Amino acid sequence: MKSGGVVIVGGGHAAAELAAHLVQNGYEERVSIISEEDRAPYHRPPLSKGVLDGAQQPEEIALRPERFYEERGIQLLLGRKVVRVDPQAREVLLDDGSSVRFEKLVIATGAAPVVPPIEGADLPGVCTLRSLEDAISLREAFGRSSRVLLVGGGYVGLEVAASARRMGLEVAVLEAGAEVMSRSVSPTIGAFMRRIHEGKGVEMNLRARVEKIEGDSRCRGVTTADGMVHEADLVVLGVGAAPRDELGVECGLACDRGIRVDEFGFTGVPGIHAIGDCSVIHESGRDEGLRLESVSGAVGQARRLAAHLTGRPDPGRDIFNFWTHQYDYKVQVAGLPGGDWATEIAGNMDEGAFAVYHTDEEGRVQVVEAVNQPSAFVRGKAAIRKGAPVPGG
Repeated sequence: MKSGGVVIVGGGHAAAELAAHLVQNGYEERVSIISEEDRAPYHRPPLSKGVLDGAQQPEEIALRPERFYEERGIQLLLGRKVVRVDPQAREVLLDDGSSVRFEKLVIATGAAPVVPPIEGADLPGVCTLRSLEDAISLREAFGRSSRVLLVGGGYVGLEVAASARRMGLEVAVLEAGAEVMSRSVSPTIGAFMRRIHEGKGVEMNLRARVEKIEGDSRCRGVTTADGMVHEADLVVLGVGAAPRDELGVECGLACDRGIRVDEFGFTGVPGIHAIGDCSVIHESGRDEGLRLESVSGAVGQARRLAAHLTGRPDPGRDIFNFWTHQYDYKVQVAGLPGGDWATEIAGNMDEGAFAVYHTDEEGRVQVVEAVNQPSAFVRGKAAIRKGAPVPGG
């Protein structure tokens, strides 16, 4: 039986960042990362962009070289799956029959793509994107396809659409809502990016609810609720991701759209923590749980937990932020959406470089959305931190 101080289950940004900061903060016991994937943690954002269109190779997206972990004594148990957790014995059992003891267990299993319960979702030619293997398979499928249909108009789906267009494929997007990227950005930004895609030749369909994926031995298209058939020889499902909280359920942890934790990743069960996309944060002063679902959110949770496990000062929670890159447009967002806030646009939308500021009733910036204006993003984020009005200049 192997033994370890902190055992981290998961191989994404949250896991890698936690391990690195534990060691950096002087943690002296063993740190182990157990990942179902057979490679060290890597950057996920390039999967729908550079990796998919061939601009980046798999070896270029590693978060850190493997020697980083070796030199710091971080144990990587790759290609292994945790099949059972015994909280009382503080032990995890792996699918190869081995077991690992822990003093602290951190669940960082991330999220999995949602596959809607519709007929034909299991047909060959229907894909999802979450891992490097998914991206490689999808890139190969692009080479065998002529028309790709994206089910879901979130930012990952639109990144895939942009990659497909760059590779010369015909692309259509089916979005059930009134605008694309509605869970991530304001209607102003969503409409702007939709027009960019349309200008690149992408067929955009709003309020298009998928009823069935057509095909026999392979998908041939999609039927929507209005009876229209949208032909395609490749369908990519991008309707969201569900937290992988199965281990939390097995451990008897409170789970509700993710493993419930406080702002420090504590689950309420001694010795067991959760961070990243598998968790939902319940903070004092907020009525609903918060799922950050971003690299910055995962990294922030990891750093706070590392500080608490090593007795270091709490670095605090950074302002939520995320970005998406589609064609030549980089959209950066900081802040969490709230109530019926006022909106102010700075810059030139026609030239594709502008920022949208959302302010509360006292004129303080709560959210900034910047398109090809990194300086406006930085100034807006600073204004949010200070509780200041829209910055000038």
